[in-house]
Amino acid sequence: MRNVLVISIFVLISINCLFAQKKGIGSIKGSIIEKTTNTPLEFASVVIKNKSDSALIQGAVTDKNGMFVFEGLPLGEYKITYSFIGFDEMKSPAIVLDSKKSRIDVGKLYISETTKAVGEVMVTAQKSTFVNSIDRKTFNVGQDVMSKSGSVSDLMQNIPSVQVDVDGNVSLRGSENVTMLVNGKPSTMMNLNRAAALQQMPASSIEKIEIITNPSAKYKPDGTSGIINIVLKKNKGLGLNGNLSANTGNDNRHNFNVLANYNPGRLNLFGSIGMRRDDRIRISDITTRTYDASQLANSSKTYTIGHARPLYNLANAGIDYKLDDHNKVGVSSNFNYRFQRQNDISTYTLNDNKGKSIDDYDRVRYLPETESDLEITSTYQHLFDKEGHELNVNYILSRSLEDENNYYTNTYRIPFPVVRYDNMFYHHVNKGSELSVEYTKPISENSKFESGYLLEYFNNDLNLYRDTLDLVSQVWKKDFGRSNRFIRSEYTHVLYATYDKEIGKFGFLAGLRGEQTSTKAHLQIDRKSGIATEL
Repeated sequence: MRNVLVISIFVLISINCLFAQKKGIGSIKGSIIEKTTNTPLEFASVVIKNKSDSALIQGAVTDKNGMFVFEGLPLGEYKITYSFIGFDEMKSPAIVLDSKKSRIDVGKLYISETTKAVGEVMVTAQKSTFVNSIDRKTFNVGQDVMSKSGSVSDLMQNIPSVQVDVDGNVSLRGSENVTMLVNGKPSTMMNLNRAAALQQMPASSIEKIEIITNPSAKYKPDGTSGIINIVLKKNKGLGLNGNLSANTGNDNRHNFNVLANYNPGRLNLFGSIGMRRDDRIRISDITTRTYDASQLANSSKTYTIGHARPLYNLANAGIDYKLDDHNKVGVSSNFNYRFQRQNDISTYTLNDNKGKSIDDYDRVRYLPETESDLEITSTYQHLFDKEGHELNVNYILSRSLEDENNYYTNTYRIPFPVVRYDNMFYHHVNKGSELSVEYTKPISENSKFESGYLLEYFNNDLNLYRDTLDLVSQVWKKDFGRSNRFIRSEYTHVLYATYDKEIGKFGFLAGLRGEQTSTKAHLQIDRKSGIATEL
């Protein structure tokens, strides 16, 4: 029994020694230091490997002091590899653990940030389609498929609360009393024939459309249902850049748009050209019944087929120059030109209460029409030290011309066969200028104060001339009863101030606006000579 006990103790001691030898008695510690700043690096990754076969022994993460420790290491030769995101991976020299030196402190191990040259990096972002703010709803229309091939009129049909009828007339929340702005300002493009301009303006030239249903005192109170602001594209990237887009579709619809920009630094040159052309075939069938004391007095029917092929061109160019970090000046111009030839044929029938025809004729119209608008804007901007604190001064000169030459041929069947001819010539000139001074100052992160002064001048000259061919003398004679010239001029002074503030999810906008307007109007009718004289 004594011999068995001695043997058992000897075996247990041997097994314990072997187990201790396998677990290891060595340790290695140290710290990871950022080389440039000489500061400890927390959360650095550290692994220890067997030098002979690179087998992974242990892994660790440094603490807030950059320290790491490996314990329970068998005696042998090792290497430490350490790394961190954005830093180069590093390796230590060979470390030897033996019976004489089983606990080693390697001290500070330094690591440096990665310095690698990379190629061109492009960062892209996509604007939110809809942005809601305290006084307006903004629709970024670049993702709308109609922005690639349609007109602005087509684009607006996809905007909530905006309606566009078959004639291109725009209404907001059911009312046509809406103000149209371009780049936040009244534009000559919207003065004469707004519906035609919107139907022909390429949608590819539009960056966004703002629906201002709660206008502040900054805006004129003309549009009682609200304001629609069309913001044109304006590229301001550094260097030379631009884009070209072209589309074609059914019904002979074609459009293209070119946008270019050159910005080497302080100077910014920009320009764009857009064109749209299409075919328009319009058919209308109108029946009217007139009653007198609940009795049918007469009924009429008008059936019209019209065809037009309008061409619309829109161009703008400008230059901005930064005098320094706080001051910038610029000059820009917008020009649009629209031309179309329209042919209409209408059949008109008037019947009495018994269905007998009283009047029956065809009216054919040939209409060549041109319209041009030119707008020149000069700007000055001063930026104060605080972001959003700025002063803007703008001066705008504008001129619009519209000519419609309507040639009519009337072929009567009832009451008797005859062919008559008459013309209607419409010449319209708008001239205007505008000086505005606008001051904006953020009061806090959630509040802002705005004020400004505006001086507007507007002159409207409309000349309407109608004549009829005398069938006996074959001489064209002026129709004095339907010919006239109307001239109106207007000066307006405006002062306004607004304050808006957001409190959590609640926001309010308050303002005060004062206007003084002086208007002079005159209707000229010369029944003797038919010549309209200057005022």
